[in-house]
Amino acid sequence: MKLTHLFIANACYSGKHKEMIDSRAEYAANMLNLPLVKTNTNLADAFVDLNHNQSHYFRAFFSILSLRKLWKTYYFSTGVDFSHFSLNNSSTKDTVFIELLLNEIVSVHGFRVYSGGVDAERHQKIQSLINYPITYDLLHVCLYPANELNCGDCDKCIRTLLALDVYGALDLYKKSFNIDKYLETRLEKIQYLVKGKKNSFLEPIYIEFLKVDPELIKQVEALT
Repeated sequence: MKLTHLFIANACYSGKHKEMIDSRAEYAANMLNLPLVKTNTNLADAFVDLNHNQSHYFRAFFSILSLRKLWKTYYFSTGVDFSHFSLNNSSTKDTVFIELLLNEIVSVHGFRVYSGGVDAERHQKIQSLINYPITYDLLHVCLYPANELNCGDCDKCIRTLLALDVYGALDLYKKSFNIDKYLETRLEKIQYLVKGKKNSFLEPIYIEFLKVDPELIKQVEALT
């Protein structure tokens, strides 16, 4: 199989963010020479109180299935690898943990959903992105999608910066992040990592830092 289209929808974000999100998607599509399909909805504006973690999968597939006749096979990038699959407390936790089941539910005759990156943790996905120069200018993980640059301070930004740091790739992403700002506050970010080392997203990065710079981690743990 090969990619035939790229798809961008704003079901998870307010309409005011659409212009910035679309511009990045259009740039990526042009670079990859693939047609871009876009949808526009007021879903996020109409349901502002919906918990994002509990609803993002269903919001995304609201848009995907609205164009059901266009797709035969759809690749949906997963947030975690399937070793984390669990139905425990599934009604109150992030849908990424039940995505294996959800993909089977939405797959019907003539339409199949596959999860992309199911064999890799999030930090490993970031490591693989380093091999694709198109991501240097376009990587956008921020919780504030309307920002031209990633803010560098939200949880997702910090995790990504820490991963880029441990893999020695910070300089490659100067057009996506304010790397100078990160370097100025690097000690604080490492402290954030050490304090959150039992978090499922941070633990793998913490382990990587222990391999690369154990002395730094030791010093920060003494301060924390």
